[in-house]
Amino acid sequence: MLLKREGLPQESELLLCEVKKVHFHSVFVKIIEYGIEGMIHISEIAPGRIRNIRDFVKEGKFIVCKTLRVSTEKNQVDLSLRRVNDRERREKTNQVSQEQRAEKILEQLAKLLNMDVNEVYKLVTNALFKDYQYLYDAFMDVTEGKLDLTFDKKIAPKLKELIIEKIKPPVSYIKGHLKLVTYAPNGVELIRDAVAKVRKEVKGKFEVKYLGGGGYSLGVEAPDYGTCEDILKNVLENFQSNFSGQVEFEKA
Repeated sequence: MLLKREGLPQESELLLCEVKKVHFHSVFVKIIEYGIEGMIHISEIAPGRIRNIRDFVKEGKFIVCKTLRVSTEKNQVDLSLRRVNDRERREKTNQVSQEQRAEKILEQLAKLLNMDVNEVYKLVTNALFKDYQYLYDAFMDVTEGKLDLTFDKKIAPKLKELIIEKIKPPVSYIKGHLKLVTYAPNGVELIRDAVAKVRKEVKGKFEVKYLGGGGYSLGVEAPDYGTCEDILKNVLENFQSNFSGQVEFEKA
């Protein structure tokens, strides 16, 4: 990773570490994001009694640790492996993967502009790290139109193009079966009118397709699941307002 933070990590901060040395009662690691050394005591490797520390850690392996204590006087960082749960490990691993993906974009940018990648990284992060902790978070805001890159007339436009090309906004879906039932003589016309009104009146991205026998497929798409739920609710409420028959929906 190109990311190198200054100073020392905060207590309880999750860190990606590379195992460097394994001793009988302790493990020494390199904290990737800070480029400094940290230590894990055997009691913080795993719960219970440990007979062989190498059953849990080996040189060259990457692990996710949690900061226990930080001594600014000794420039020492004590870490724990056993206090990191599965969810935290997944989240940190995913975060690192995302940041590496963002850094790849900067490598492409540097090549495109015939510049040194470290110089490009410094220029970009000096501008973005004022408001963001990670590049990927800033890049996601660019794709969603929440952030406009204006820090450099030469770099910013090209960077924006690469971000939009390489990183797509997250998308959530809700799909299911919609049933519209009416026994009115002009039922087909009533259903057709109700579908047309819903398509016209409800904002958001959704699709209604006829399957036959009064059945429809209904799919909703949005940046997050909560917004999907809101759109779905509006669609169903609109059907109930514009259609005098029975409205049923079952998620797929």
